Amino acid sequence: MAQAVSIPTGDFDLTGLSTTAPTLQSAKLIKWRTGQAHTLQTTGVSDLSFAYFSSTGILAYPNRTSVGDNSSNDESDMWSEEALQVDYVKGNQLNQAILIYTNNVPPAGGDCLGTRGGLIGPIPGTPCRSLLPLLWKAVSVNDLLAASDATVAVGGVSSKPISSTSPLFMASSIIDSANPNCPAEGPYPASVRPDAFRFGFCDYATHFVSDMNNANPETLFYTQLSGSARTDAFRYSSLVGPFGINTTESGIGGGGGASPMYAVLGLEFLNAVSTQYSTTLFVEVLQQ
Repeated sequence: MAQAVSIPTGDFDLTGLSTTAPTLQSAKLIKWRTGQAHTLQTTGVSDLSFAYFSSTGILAYPNRTSVGDNSSNDESDMWSEEALQVDYVKGNQLNQAILIYTNNVPPAGGDCLGTRGGLIGPIPGTPCRSLLPLLWKAVSVNDLLAASDATVAVGGVSSKPISSTSPLFMASSIIDSANPNCPAEGPYPASVRPDAFRFGFCDYATHFVSDMNNANPETLFYTQLSGSARTDAFRYSSLVGPFGINTTESGIGGGGGASPMYAVLGLEFLNAVSTQYSTTLFVEVLQQ
């Protein structure tokens, strides 16, 4: 074996490079499930919809088998038919990014907004609100186009599943810290979520939306944190950061810098109650 040779490179000082601030040019909802192959609906989309709920009658909680198109998992998480389309210019500063969040306001006399940002709805007879956590995941426009004619199995009609190689295949979610094992499914290999991050999705790319007013210690919005925790939460909530489109759980980019970027939206139905839900999503250039 040859002996190692040390070759010093010296210091490279890049602090003189020009800085670029991120710019948000536009953000809007589009519909990826149009019923037509390789066709997106990019105008006139104003709310979330789920093909699974087009059925009549009382439905069980969604799971991969009952939905049948691979847009849900067995923990009642499910992708909607909509995605965010965000036109932007990427910045190159570590403390600036384009973030997604909600800004829910607790009802007078009670705070039942749960642990994450999401859709809120009243619980009759209580000063609380039920919450359905919102999900998002950055995907390419080609992935959306490839799944645009997917159909669910409702009303006796067979499904046309999303491809098992598509990132829209809804990965399993770890909800029991004692069992952090992720199965091999869709395009995702088997894995074990690390000790410090036992809860989360097995594709390591699906994010929960954070809420500006969330007071839960485990999922505080970044403004309520300090040090590295604040930086980590800031990156986690970023659609686009200095390292590009956020396709990783840690928020360190991975998705390139092409504009527009696309983020499919979903919900966690595990604690849903029968009522109406709504919220407002905010997409904004922020600095931490």
